[in-house]
Amino acid sequence: MTALWRGLLPGRSSRCQPPGHRRPAEPVKVHCARPAPCWAWVRPRDEEVSMGGAGLGEGGLMEHLAEILDSMSDAVIVLDREGTVLYVNRLVERLSGRPRQELVGRPTWEVFAEAFTPELFWQYARTAQERAPAVLEAYYPPLNVWFQVRVSPWSGGLVLLCTDITARKQIERERSEALAREEQARARAEEARRRMVTILESMTDAFFALDAEARFTYVNRKAAEIWRMDRAQLIGRSVWEVFPQFAGSEMRRAYEDILRNRQPFAIEFYYPPTDAWVNLRAYPTEDGIAGYFMDITERKRAEQERERLLAHLQETNRAREDILRAVSHDLRNPLAGILGQAQLLERRLAKPGLEREQHSAQVIATSAQRMDTMIQDLVDIARSEAGQLRLRRQPVDLRAFMAGLKERLAATMETTRIDLQVPEGLPWVLADPDRLERILTNLWSNALKYSAPGTPVTVQARHEEGWVITSVTDRGPGIAPEDLARLFERYARVGAGRERREGVGLGLYITRMLVEAHGGRIWAESQ
Repeated sequence: MTALWRGLLPGRSSRCQPPGHRRPAEPVKVHCARPAPCWAWVRPRDEEVSMGGAGLGEGGLMEHLAEILDSMSDAVIVLDREGTVLYVNRLVERLSGRPRQELVGRPTWEVFAEAFTPELFWQYARTAQERAPAVLEAYYPPLNVWFQVRVSPWSGGLVLLCTDITARKQIERERSEALAREEQARARAEEARRRMVTILESMTDAFFALDAEARFTYVNRKAAEIWRMDRAQLIGRSVWEVFPQFAGSEMRRAYEDILRNRQPFAIEFYYPPTDAWVNLRAYPTEDGIAGYFMDITERKRAEQERERLLAHLQETNRAREDILRAVSHDLRNPLAGILGQAQLLERRLAKPGLEREQHSAQVIATSAQRMDTMIQDLVDIARSEAGQLRLRRQPVDLRAFMAGLKERLAATMETTRIDLQVPEGLPWVLADPDRLERILTNLWSNALKYSAPGTPVTVQARHEEGWVITSVTDRGPGIAPEDLARLFERYARVGAGRERREGVGLGLYITRMLVEAHGGRIWAESQ
């Protein structure tokens, strides 16, 4: 049998008669670490201690128990009632890096000071006081290890069984961090959803979302307003149930195409219940589609009105073209006869004594030419405004062209006042000769008309950055700055003495139109 003996002083031994035993026990000599009562193993005298049926001596038993404790994968610490270390197994030595002799006999909170947080200390103290088993967790910084500490009371103090739970704590920490990240992600998603809802609710466009079964999952305020329905009437219901008129329409096919091909879709359609035109754009989502639409009734009405006006304008243009053809043919043909006969009469009257008659023939011919020019101008204006003006472009030597034009106009214009200053070697221009002649004729006649008699009109041309720039300068009274901007407008009459001048104000307008038809630009400067 075995028994415990206490009350011996260090280095002392004694014999005892344990109660209920007939033979005295012989104590084992104990060496205590401090002068205090110690515990000791004792054995019956002249007997061997047996364990588990195996005959073992006292030394064998102790060695066997020590071997068991040292082979454990958990750290074992035995404390007395004051918390002093009485025993540690080999794993404690290995983990602490200190031999047992340095650990035994010292307070546990001193030996393992790094692990004794205030919280752990109070848990330990409560367990020691209540004498009830407990399970604690402690972190040991020197090893960066977490331990689960099972505290079991015994008659002389506490037994601590410490299990390494670092891997479990790591998993728990990772799980906790993952849960925290997930919670943060949910919070961010919820915040994003709230912001999105705020944006969607403040949109002037209508917005809705459908799931894969075409059921409404969201409808914003504007959509409900346009459809004239309460949102509670829409959420959870199929779009084809709410709007059966679209079930077999192009919209149904478009919806199926979006789900199948994952491609956006846009359509414009008429919505009879509100007498409105709607522009719808839909996009695939993870679980259905999202779409927004806007009321385009005003735009559609404007388009329809524009189409009506365009058709009317095209009809008007066709009618005008018919009139222009009639004017060009029916008026110019008789006029050509008048001009030809007047010129013939003028030649026949070129005899002494018939000067008055010859002058009359010249007046008829000149008037016929002016009338022909006016008719051509009107035809060109109409065609230009209809976008139907056609130019017959060809290379033109501007120097030679101006010189020839000056000679041709000598009979009807005071060309002696025109001073041509066109340099040799000027690049040729690509122009319609007939329209170019009318441009120059209008500018020259305008300069002669609005300048004092006898004063020169200077015509210059120069090559500059790929352009040929022509200028016509007179010595007239000038033009006010506020009149320069509208000088080339239709029916413009500006400048001094405008009341007594002839014409209706189309000359410079026609000139600008013909210049721009050639891709050029015209402007006026006044000093």
